[in-house]
This record gives sequence, C-alpha cells and structure tokens, in this order.
Amino acid sequence: MSSEIVDEKLPGEILSKLASFREFDKFCDVILEGDSSSNDKSEPTSSTSVRAHKLVLAAASPYFRETLSNDCCTKQTTTNKIRIVVDDIDGKTLRVLVDYMYTGRLDIDEKNVKALFGAAEILELDSVRSECTSVLMGARLPLMSREFLLDRVYNEPMIRESAACKEMLGTVFHDMLSENKTSRVPENWYRPRQTPQKKACHTCRGTPRKVVN
Repeated sequence: MSSEIVDEKLPGEILSKLASFREFDKFCDVILEGDSSSNDKSEPTSSTSVRAHKLVLAAASPYFRETLSNDCCTKQTTTNKIRIVVDDIDGKTLRVLVDYMYTGRLDIDEKNVKALFGAAEILELDSVRSECTSVLMGARLPLMSREFLLDRVYNEPMIRESAACKEMLGTVFHDMLSENKTSRVPENWYRPRQTPQKKACHTCRGTPRKVVN
C-alpha cells in the first residue's frame, strides 16, 4: 500500500520563508549593485545594495543564472558573498525586481514602466516585459495626440512595432494632407495632451522565468 502527499501550499510557503530570510539578511550569499550605487570600489552599503540568495536569482532570471555560472562575471566580497554589478539598471528598479522574484507581485504604472521594461529586457523576465508592453500599449497610445505621434514616432520603438499605431499614423498623414497642413509639428508640443494614469499590479504565481517613457 502506498500513498502520496500533495501539498500545494508548500512552494509558496518556502518562497515566503526565503523572502523573510532575505529581509533579515539570513543565508544571503549575493550582493547586487545597480547603476545608482556609488562608483567607488569600496564595499556597498545597505542603502545602495540588494541582498539575495543566488538560488532564487538563478531560478527566476536567466541573466543571473548565466552570470552566477561564470566566475569571471562575479566578485567576492570580504564577507565571502558574491558581488554582482548590474549595468544599465538603477538600484531602485533592481530592488523592486528582486522583490518580485521573491513575492511574484509587481506594481507597474506610467512612472516606472520605462525603467521596468528595460530592466526586464536585461534580466530576461518575460512576464514583466510582457506586462510592461501591455501597459505601454493600453495606457499611452490611445491618449497620444496626433501631433505628438508625428513628432516622436521614430524615437518610440513601441510605436514603430505596433500595427495599430501604423494604421493610426496612416490616418494622420491622410487627414493632414487633406487639410493641406504641413507635417512639421510645433516645437512646444513635446508631450501628449493627456496624462494616462493607468496602473497595473502584475501577479505571478510560482517561479518567474534594456526602455520607453
């Protein structure tokens, strides 16, 4: 006679306990630094560094998995912890994304979507990158003025890659030609006429796998 135990709560409880360990700096073996950290070579301080467990980082991010597997990409601190400097990600964004790796929760809004999108590209966090794309497409494009689109289209990768935006641009050019207007946009029109306030809370259960203003 045999039996099987299936405890669906256990994975979440373990991740929660790891997050608690990290909060109190228990068993942490990695120190991460972003671009907002000091440029000197001294040991990072608690306010400029992000402490974590290498197994969690490796499981959540292919970037960290490869980095931790390559000794030449890491440095050893005086406390025998692995030190990794992550280029092109500011310290605040790095901390938020490491929090996400432990909790599966991340708030995305218009203020942080640019930094999060770029960081998700670097760290190869597909779920975050996908959600940032949805926020950018859903919150910003419908509220942009035609003049703004014409002025900035070639500087916005998300606009260039959007079929809906290309269709919108076709309509804009057609209307402007019909009205005999020049395609030059006044220099004082640098922002959309409306400011979208959409905010998304991205939740990912289980293990989750450079930017646009």
